[in-house]
Amino acid sequence: MRIARASLDGVPTYCEVDGDVLHVLEGGPFAGARRTGERHPIEGVTLLAPVDPGRTFAVLGGFFDPGSEPAERGQPVLCPKVVPTTSGDGGEVASPPFLESLAVEAEMALVVGRQVRSATPEEAAGAIWGFTCYNDVTAAQYFPQFWLAKGLETFASMGPWVRTDLTDDQIRHGLGIVARVNGATVQSGTTARYKFSPAEVVCYLSGFFTLHPGDVVTLGTPPPPADVRPGDVVEIEVEGIGVLTNHVVAGTSDRRT
Repeated sequence: MRIARASLDGVPTYCEVDGDVLHVLEGGPFAGARRTGERHPIEGVTLLAPVDPGRTFAVLGGFFDPGSEPAERGQPVLCPKVVPTTSGDGGEVASPPFLESLAVEAEMALVVGRQVRSATPEEAAGAIWGFTCYNDVTAAQYFPQFWLAKGLETFASMGPWVRTDLTDDQIRHGLGIVARVNGATVQSGTTARYKFSPAEVVCYLSGFFTLHPGDVVTLGTPPPPADVRPGDVVEIEVEGIGVLTNHVVAGTSDRRT
């Protein structure tokens, strides 16, 4: 099942995606939602981020290097992504003039669907509602302050919807992750190269925090990230989910220092 959040008459509305039709849902998106009978063609509808994230965490270095054999994994390394808002399909990424460079990172992200704390691997897997495409925009000049490098306004976009029926086997065997800039492929990888499974990441995080429905975890990007500039059109595609499109625009400078 694919679940989107659309702006219908200016109201954020959860919908089930069926081909090129949106079926409006009633009830909470994480359990018990059902079709109301209202439907809309998807063409021309503004798709929002499929959830309004409570919190977002980003896995750092989540992929084994291409061509290398998986080595000792250690533990997941994550940072909070503290963006004030997250855009959806067609959202803009603003590049302020004080940035030396701007990079997009094609990722698959998971969405938590039930509250979980100190989860077993099985409980963690059951807490994952679904998966979506994610553009983890980054300004590398601020490393090692990862929260800052990944937290400027417009530096997060996800969508176009959440796929709720992907299996652990599909992810482990490999779903393609691709980034394209102006139609040219600039990143390519597969979830078979993840250092940690989605359930392992949720299990680890839940040992420190109570995770709530709507929390989002981005699972890492195939190296290297791709630099972009104003005017570029970015497509993030995850096999089995869809394509998230973003437009890079020139930002304004309101930096004080």
